[in-house]
Amino acid sequence: TPTPTPTGGAGAFLCTQVMGYSQTGNWYSDAVSNAFESRVNDSRYQLRNFSGGAVALWADPSYGGWGAPPYSACTTNSNAPDRVIFDVTESFWLEEVCDPAVHEFDNCTTSPGNGDTSIARVAQDIRNVIVQIRAHYPAVREIYVQAILGGPGNVVCTQPFNGSPRRIRGTWNHPRIVQAIQQAVNGNAVAAPEFFVDSCDDFNTDTQYVGHLNDAAKRTVGQRIGSFYASLP
Repeated sequence: TPTPTPTGGAGAFLCTQVMGYSQTGNWYSDAVSNAFESRVNDSRYQLRNFSGGAVALWADPSYGGWGAPPYSACTTNSNAPDRVIFDVTESFWLEEVCDPAVHEFDNCTTSPGNGDTSIARVAQDIRNVIVQIRAHYPAVREIYVQAILGGPGNVVCTQPFNGSPRRIRGTWNHPRIVQAIQQAVNGNAVAAPEFFVDSCDDFNTDTQYVGHLNDAAKRTVGQRIGSFYASLP
C-alpha cells in the first residue's frame, strides 16, 4: 500500500467526512467508548454512511446516502467538508461468479456486481465515486480511499453455517479492493493503509457474514483507525 502523503498543515482541515456503509459505522460510532471519534478531534469529523453503501451505489449521484444527514456533524463547514475518507466495500464477491445455488451468495442476483466482479470494475467504481465526491463537495482538498477491514494476516475468516464453515465476504474482498484502490487513485486521491481485525472472532454472528464487528472489536478497530488519521499533519 502506498505511503499516504497528506497535504496541509496541522489543523488545516475544518471538516473531515468519513463515508461508507454499516462496517464503517461499526468502528466510527461513539456509542462504544474509545472508538474512532475518541482518537480524533470529533468537532472536525463527521460520518455519512448508509447501510449497504457499496461503492457502486455511492457512484450514483442520486443515491440516498448523499442526502442523509451526517452523524455527529462537524461544528464548522458540515455541509462543505474539505477532506473525505471513503471506506470501500462492494456487495458482491470479487473475482467470483455469482451463483444463487451457493449459500454464500444469498441474494446475489440483485447485486450491482452481477455480471462483472472484476478488480478493474471496482477500480472504475472508485474513480466514479471520487468524481461524485468532488462534485458534491467542491471544497474538498483531499480524499483518502480505504478498504474494508481484512482478516488477521489477510486470511479469509469463516463462521459456522449449518455445520459448515461460511466465508466472511469482507475478508475475501479486502485484498482485491486494495488492488482496485491502487489502480484507481492515480494522483486524484490517497490510498489509505490497510486495517485488519485481530481475530476472526472480532466479527459478530448476525448471520449476514459480510464483516460486521462485535462490540469489543468496534472499540479496538475504531481507535486504531482513529489514531492513524489523528496522526496526520
